[in-house]
Amino acid sequence: MIDGKYEYFAFISYKEEDAKWAKWLQRKLEHYKLPTALRKENPDLPERISPIYEYKSEAGGGRLKEVIWKGLTSSKYLIVICSPRATKSEWLNNGIRYFVESEQEENIIPFIIEGKPKAENPDDECFPSELLKLKGDRELRGININEMGRDAAAVKVISRMFDLKFDTLWQRHEREQKKRRNWVIAGTLAIVLSILGISGYIIKKNIDLNNAYERISQQNIILDAKNDSIALANKKILAANDSITKQKIQLQKAYNDLELSQKTLAKTNTDLNERSIQLKGRVMRELSRLSIDNLNDGKLDGSYSALMNMDTLIEKFAIPYTPEYENALLQYYNYWNLSGIKPVSRRQLKGSSQWNAISSQIGIISDENTFSYFTLENNVLTMYAWDFIHNNIDSVKDLESSMPTYMKILESSGHVVNDNVINWENDLIYLNNIYSGISYGKAIPFKGDSKFFQYQTYYRLRPSGKDVIITKDSTLYIGNFNDGKLLVLCKFSSGISSFCFNPQNSNILALATNDSIVYLYNIEQKKIVTQSQKMDFIINGVTFHPEGKDLLVYGNGGLALLDRYLFPNIFLTESTKNFVLYILSNISNARFNDRGNRLFLGNEFIQTLWLYNNSESPTPKLNSIETIRRKIKER
Repeated sequence: MIDGKYEYFAFISYKEEDAKWAKWLQRKLEHYKLPTALRKENPDLPERISPIYEYKSEAGGGRLKEVIWKGLTSSKYLIVICSPRATKSEWLNNGIRYFVESEQEENIIPFIIEGKPKAENPDDECFPSELLKLKGDRELRGININEMGRDAAAVKVISRMFDLKFDTLWQRHEREQKKRRNWVIAGTLAIVLSILGISGYIIKKNIDLNNAYERISQQNIILDAKNDSIALANKKILAANDSITKQKIQLQKAYNDLELSQKTLAKTNTDLNERSIQLKGRVMRELSRLSIDNLNDGKLDGSYSALMNMDTLIEKFAIPYTPEYENALLQYYNYWNLSGIKPVSRRQLKGSSQWNAISSQIGIISDENTFSYFTLENNVLTMYAWDFIHNNIDSVKDLESSMPTYMKILESSGHVVNDNVINWENDLIYLNNIYSGISYGKAIPFKGDSKFFQYQTYYRLRPSGKDVIITKDSTLYIGNFNDGKLLVLCKFSSGISSFCFNPQNSNILALATNDSIVYLYNIEQKKIVTQSQKMDFIINGVTFHPEGKDLLVYGNGGLALLDRYLFPNIFLTESTKNFVLYILSNISNARFNDRGNRLFLGNEFIQTLWLYNNSESPTPKLNSIETIRRKIKER
């Protein structure tokens, strides 16, 4: 023990990019031997400064944070490797904050390898924010290797740790270094003199041998010169033959290219004429496809964007409005007033950086009026909340005030159950308590990489919190934390792109595959219950209605503008007719609220909140196509 209560003399804290400096300083300190004279004057001084805690080399396994924190609290001094990179590390700030709150800020030693403290240019700042907060008598001065040099900076750290005069310590260090250099020079000189005596005889023999080799070399040079002259003549002859052959090939190619260009130009002129005719025909066909007759099939074709594209083409080619187009406009407007689902609010994004990342985030409707999600910006976890009644967006960076919403998002994502979170390390999956970091049960072996899991690998905790469901490529796995076993449940014909649990029966999984087919799988029975027909759009995800009887499938329909399918009672019957609604060109996020009466749909451009119930709304009477177009554009 050090001073009766510490296991380590110092804890070196650093950003991963500065690891080489931390390791260098650790070796320098542990190999330094305090002068004997000083130790005689002060018997409390140790002979060597060891051990020094350097966490990257000692911590490992699933208890990483616990081991690091124990090392920090068991160290007398905190040495902070300071650089512009260190200012972005929350871990360095946590360690500094611990020493300050423990009233040990005098035991913090900043070691500057790059940048300046309190720099005018923020890019040159090297002190983490917690060091900059120390003012007045509590303000700390760093030890800068660029001002003192490496060895002097290391000795300066030692003098500060043991409250010794730097000049005295440095002068003794210099004398020791000079003494070592003199011994090295003397030993080297003795070896050199011995070698010179032995080498004299060998040198003489080598001179005689070199003279003999030189005579032979002169004869070889004359012979090589004659051979080179013959080879050069042969090379010139071959080069002349190659040049003639290449010229013939190039001439034939130029003739072929000219003939092909003439044919291509003629075909292009023909294609341009045909394309003009086809485009006008396509406009008329699309207008027919948007006919009111499609209502008889229970479908609603044509979103706002599709209709407005038709509007643009009609104006460009001066095509008169047709009854089919007027019916399509009326059909689209009337749908906004159908029973069962109707819009509450709609927000179109115009390059807003707040919402651009929403396609990759998991969000929730946190109350009847707000959609919330979290995103990481500049290493700060930020919550964004859209009040869709008042159409306002607020952001919160104080995690304590937003923690209930944050935990609800984590739980809805399937990554957290009963305060336990999935953690992967060294090809093992752990279940750790999110607050204490303590692992539950046994780790499950699963091949992963530095990005947590391999590409196209998805995972969810079952509501019981004891099993994890994993999909990798086309294979469905289940892992049990009680016994640490990983089993294969099923292999599908195509890669799995998304899956979710039925909220009323955790044995039922809905899975979407890359070939646009949706499956219902029973985990307990280990079999596929039913499957949908092949969708005519790319599926981005699936989610159940809270009552568990409706399944929402959403994605990107491309030119067909197919965006989501709603399957009533899909796992009760296979004959139920699919209900199709065209809203956006691409839906990357879809969420029901807990009550199931609100549905959020969105992508990186448009966010829409829908009321989902069986209420009836009267359809307004519209007198003209101009009124319909104006009403639609107002939305």
